[in-house]
Amino acid sequence: EGDQRHILQNLFISSFKLHSSVTRIQVPMMGFNYSFAHMCILKDDKMCALDDIVQVLEELRAARAMNRTGIIINYPNTYLRDGQEVFIGHQLGGVMLQSKDRVKSARAVQITYYLQTRNSLSDLVAEKWESAFCETVESFQKSNKELKLYPFTSSTLREDFQKTSQVSECSHGLV
Repeated sequence: EGDQRHILQNLFISSFKLHSSVTRIQVPMMGFNYSFAHMCILKDDKMCALDDIVQVLEELRAARAMNRTGIIINYPNTYLRDGQEVFIGHQLGGVMLQSKDRVKSARAVQITYYLQTRNSLSDLVAEKWESAFCETVESFQKSNKELKLYPFTSSTLREDFQKTSQVSECSHGLV
């Protein structure tokens, strides 16, 4: 059981490290460096729309930084520190449960980055950002050989479903 928890923690730590690298990507265009924060789809509170699993990863990272343990992740719904219930069923794959709904291990994490495209300039910046995203993931893969990373980009829901179904057959991966 301890070994499974260690593998799960490492998967989540690696996922958060990769997420941090992705959000720091800078794309120079017309004298300005565009980051994910400039390109993301915004929620009502003007924050970037991110998958709920990112909040779970941030809470795990913060707990680890404070040497706190015992954070429980349930599946397919889990609870954030503030008591908010979030659905992560589509963001974790290969899940093994310890009890009724408590995650013992997971073989995959999927994080989706939602970019807005308002005009031809933002389309061009998004295209360059997606290329930099793939390069960032490939570079991360080289220094984290125990993981299998599958970066992909899509501009339509149909394309996304097709690519996701191909990747879903893989194991121990971050998408």
